Order: sequence, then C-alpha cells, then structure tokens
Amino acid sequence: MVPLFPGVPGGPELLVVLLLAVALFGVPVVVAVLGWRHLRGSGRVDELEARVRELESELEDVDDERTEHGRPDDGGGGGTDDEPPR
Repeated sequence: MVPLFPGVPGGPELLVVLLLAVALFGVPVVVAVLGWRHLRGSGRVDELEARVRELESELEDVDDERTEHGRPDDGGGGGTDDEPPR
C-alpha cells in the first residue's frame, strides 16, 4: 500500500533539489540565497546593522571632537582651507 502523505525528504532528496537549483540558477545565486536565509534566521543581520549604527555614531562623535578642538577635517588633502594642497 502507498502512503497518502509521504515523509519529510531526507538527505538524498535534498541533495537532488540543491543540485537542480544550482543547475537552474547558478552557484552565486543559490549561495547568496542560502547565506541570506541563514543570516536572517540567526539574527546576525540585525546585530550587524546595530553595530554599523553604533560605529557611525562613534565616528560622528570623533568628528565633533575634532571640530571643537579647532582641527577642521581637511579630507586628507594636506592643507588648510586657506591654502590649496601641494
């Protein structure tokens, strides 16, 4: 007798599905989708976004301190605002 509802696919079936996905979409797309799902599921994306916001605020604080102490941000040009870079 054939079961009405088949069981959950195991290792070989999932391997076949993964190989078909790679054949249809290519390795970079499949890796990107699986990686994104893994990061989203583990909460790493939210942690990384929070860390980026934290670093941006620290960078703004450092920039504010530089302007308070009379050291303008010259953009690495080597000169001040009054004279052109050499």
